[in-house]
Amino acid sequence: MSIGSIIALGLLFLAVDFVVVGSILYICSQGVRTLCGKFPPMARNADSVTRRFQSFKVRSISLGFSVHVAADERALHLSPARAARWLGMSPMSIPWDAMTDAKAVLGGVRVKVGDTEITGPAWCMGLAVPTHTQD
Repeated sequence: MSIGSIIALGLLFLAVDFVVVGSILYICSQGVRTLCGKFPPMARNADSVTRRFQSFKVRSISLGFSVHVAADERALHLSPARAARWLGMSPMSIPWDAMTDAKAVLGGVRVKVGDTEITGPAWCMGLAVPTHTQD
């Protein structure tokens, strides 16, 4: 096998990997992009509690430590860090009344927003539906 053939096979292998990994990321990020379209960003209150680089899970995709969060009495405000932007996430504000079925889980609180499950840190997600949170 010539050096040209080896280089061509290597480039083919990389191209196939690029397509496969890109397709998987695109499919997994559908839930994130759907939420972004439904809940455009709103202005945050000056007294909102803010933390950077928090970990969230939307459906089956983990946005580990790539979300900046602000919580106020109206909504949960999520802004993507660079890694989350690569998945198509844009800033969004999810009103607390859009979240249902809050349940404490390992690592935080899981809520439903329509048919999409979101899991996030208890410090902010516990505010979602405090009267419905189960232990």
